[in-house]
Amino acid sequence: MRWNGEKKRALTFGLAMVLLLAAVIFVGRYALFTKKEELPVSLRVCMEETGEVSVTVSERRECEELKSVLEESPGCSIRLEMTGWDLDAERIAEVLRGYWENLSEDGDYVSAVLYPDMEEKPADTKAYTESVQKALCAFAGEEYAKAIEEALAREEGYLWFVRLERIGDLTCCTFEIGEPVYQPITHYYEAGNLDNIVYTDAGYYIALSGAWEKEEISCQSLRVPYTKMAGRSVGIWEDYRVERVDLNFDGKWDLLLHEGTSGGTGGHWKNYRAAVWEEEKGQFAYFPSLPEQITSLELENRRVVVNRRSGLSYQVVEVYEVVNGEYICTRELICQSEWNGDVEKVELSYYEMGEPVETYLFSDWEEMEVQRDERYPDLNYWPKG
Repeated sequence: MRWNGEKKRALTFGLAMVLLLAAVIFVGRYALFTKKEELPVSLRVCMEETGEVSVTVSERRECEELKSVLEESPGCSIRLEMTGWDLDAERIAEVLRGYWENLSEDGDYVSAVLYPDMEEKPADTKAYTESVQKALCAFAGEEYAKAIEEALAREEGYLWFVRLERIGDLTCCTFEIGEPVYQPITHYYEAGNLDNIVYTDAGYYIALSGAWEKEEISCQSLRVPYTKMAGRSVGIWEDYRVERVDLNFDGKWDLLLHEGTSGGTGGHWKNYRAAVWEEEKGQFAYFPSLPEQITSLELENRRVVVNRRSGLSYQVVEVYEVVNGEYICTRELICQSEWNGDVEKVELSYYEMGEPVETYLFSDWEEMEVQRDERYPDLNYWPKG
């Protein structure tokens, strides 16, 4: 009987401890959920494989948290998206500018883009967009104030994207004025008639200061037209960047602007613009001869390649090389077919410098593909599948 009494007391004690633990958990969970609104807001932060820290700010109360997030990411490049309509833009700009001034490595960048939720757009946005514009000007810094002011006088809309980037001893400030949405550049398109596509002259700006090829640049501003198929924005593309390369093979570094990607039934490309260094003038010049959409960038081979098609019956590969300081199409291979009843006629034509060199006729597409790949193996950039 004595053993049974001790067993009962042990069981009673164990049950009491279980009940006490359950009560503690319940009270803790209740306190957590009833005080949820008092907890600090967590910014949406994403560390990319490239080392970029992507931060999204959507509410005013998140602005103060931004500084602590950046302090935990020293030396990282930052992309900040402002998605709310009631943010302390002045405070955001102050924090970003302080962070930028501590970055010094080649390739470092900080970008800020206003990309708000248009479904929650208030009736009156003028005051807010003007406050954001003022803040982004402050973030860009005094060295670019004049360039931005002059651009605002020429363009419609407001400043909504600024990116500061270090390229060697040069600092590049990319900025956009307009509306922070993806907008195709085409004004209108009459179905079935490609000649009636009308493009605007819309573009963005790069302002440059620092040193390049041992020359000092106080502040040079270039207006860069958007690529025709990419839409009216570079700020919304996360992979926009500026790269130092020798584009025209004159032994001097130039600037290659990566504008994102585009594609459709006619193919998939990377979009580029460029500025080349003019040593005799000590400044950069926009370089329009570089194809704006490129399938394969092969600077090590001193060429770029473009592949495009119209449906399955017309495909072309074009090779562009530098001739007299400009990119021109030096080689072109065109595959096209047409049907006459049940009979297919396939033509393979090869051109150099715009002049026909060889033409072959085949009775079906597969036969042409075999001969094409054997005769022109270095032009095998055809879509697969």
